Amino acid sequence: MVDVQTLLVSSVTARAGFLLVFLLYSFRPGATNAYRFWTLSILCSALGIWLTYQDAGYPNFSAEKGALVYFVVGLSIVSVEAGAKSFFDLPLDRVKFVATWIAPGLTYWTSASIGLSPSYVLALTMSTLVYILITASSSFLKGRRQKRLPSQILISSSLAFYAVALVGTILSLIVGHFFGYEGLGPSSRNIYLSVFIDQTVSVLIYVGLVAMTLEEAQRQMQIAATTDPLTGLANRRGLQERALAIIGVGQRLQRPMAVLIADIDHFKSINDRYGHAYGDRVLQQFAERLPVVVKRQQDVLARWGGEEFVAVLHGASLEDATHLAELLCRTIEERPFDVDGTKVTVTTSIGVAPFGGEEPLLEQAIHIADAALYKAKRTGRNRVCVSTAMQDLVAEAAG
Repeated sequence: MVDVQTLLVSSVTARAGFLLVFLLYSFRPGATNAYRFWTLSILCSALGIWLTYQDAGYPNFSAEKGALVYFVVGLSIVSVEAGAKSFFDLPLDRVKFVATWIAPGLTYWTSASIGLSPSYVLALTMSTLVYILITASSSFLKGRRQKRLPSQILISSSLAFYAVALVGTILSLIVGHFFGYEGLGPSSRNIYLSVFIDQTVSVLIYVGLVAMTLEEAQRQMQIAATTDPLTGLANRRGLQERALAIIGVGQRLQRPMAVLIADIDHFKSINDRYGHAYGDRVLQQFAERLPVVVKRQQDVLARWGGEEFVAVLHGASLEDATHLAELLCRTIEERPFDVDGTKVTVTTSIGVAPFGGEEPLLEQAIHIADAALYKAKRTGRNRVCVSTAMQDLVAEAAG
């Protein structure tokens, strides 16, 4: 069996590797405070484990030494939670952060100073640690509830397991106190078990944090690849990827679907008169109004390119889609766009086409809707035109 000293050295050394990773991330341009908190957590974790198991009196420290140990351990855990809040853009209550941080050390110092038995001192102190661990565990489940990363589950479960292990220790202390035997003492066996649990759980937590960082970077790359940076809507690639799911559902359930293409009328003249920055703001405001009018739960909206926008409507008949398109047309015209105090009336032309079932698939439907859009432009703009068959596209091409 590996001796305790070797296990302690390996535990601290393992933390050094994770420390290097988060230290490098914390100096990366645009890095959030999450990496700085996690760097602090690893530093405190390594210091805490060394202070704890190098003391001959473990686990019954003096009031002052115990306060120091649990101040360090408490800061390590709350830093993990604070890092999670920063990572997921959740608010951090600084008062609660400080209060939670000092609670274990203050509990140990107070209970030891008033002369409680060592078992009660440890039980009370570990109870505060259990609370902190549970709070930290839940913080990883609050971020991105709709689509949690696998690493979030790993970290949350590891913290929860640590809390359960401490609950078992608390019960051992209480039972040992009442039945007259020492449930937790400075024996090599107890130290080895404690260090082993701490090492295992800590590695799982820090591996999870590294994995979460990589998964988040991959997620951000995916978002960048499928999202239009100006409007925040899907781009062409994003439209195709997001539409696949609703198309599959629509075909299985034999629900009608439709696509519409909206184009801002005379957009070039807006750019020429007011400048491209103004034109960009018009595009952004148009994108903001689009989901208010046409988006239902499973619809997909995208900027198709330039001043063109596409909506894929799930469960919408051609009549429904035409009604929404006409409503969008009126809404855009009736409410002038306001950019830095300058107002301009904007209109839009829209082409609508059905797809799914016996109708053509998405790419063909977009071409058909585009032919209808061209007809709307040619016949006066600020209107909705509908194409229902591939023959319309052929006719437009021939014309």
